[in-house]
Amino acid sequence: MKRQLKILLVFLLLLVIAGCNSTNDDKNYTIKFESYSDGVYEDIVIQKAQTVSLPTPTRQGFKFIGWYPSDKYVEGTEVTSNTTIGKDITLHAKWETIEIKVELDLNGGHAEEELETIYNIKATEEINLPKLYKDNYLFIGWFNGSEKVSNKTSFLDDTLLTAKFISMDELEESYQV
Repeated sequence: MKRQLKILLVFLLLLVIAGCNSTNDDKNYTIKFESYSDGVYEDIVIQKAQTVSLPTPTRQGFKFIGWYPSDKYVEGTEVTSNTTIGKDITLHAKWETIEIKVELDLNGGHAEEELETIYNIKATEEINLPKLYKDNYLFIGWFNGSEKVSNKTSFLDDTLLTAKFISMDELEESYQV
């Protein structure tokens, strides 16, 4: 009986030791991405101890800061390609708005009040574009190249806006019958 008990104890001890040495290296983990950009990123399936190359998303008007395990972006929790993933996780892209310059070419016109011609603003920030005046001309609007922009608009990149006018003579000629 003692012998059987000893064998049973040795067997149980071996089971415990074997259980302690087992690893979950065969366990797969899924990394999902919330990029908050135009890009869609496929899930990545990895093994626990495996490092993975993370995508670098792009978003017009913004600079990519990094991937975080929460949309709270807690400092010190950034996930990089050197981070070991030990569970299924959704990574959230952190973005910072970039600074841009919007320059106004008055094209000979003037405003009723003093006017700034260069605006240093954050991308996507709106600015109110002024109405201009020019002797013997009618102001028809602000243009980004050949595209007319609205009075209250936002921009994603450095932009030069040009005031466009039509002469009163030209206007009269087009309406004469």
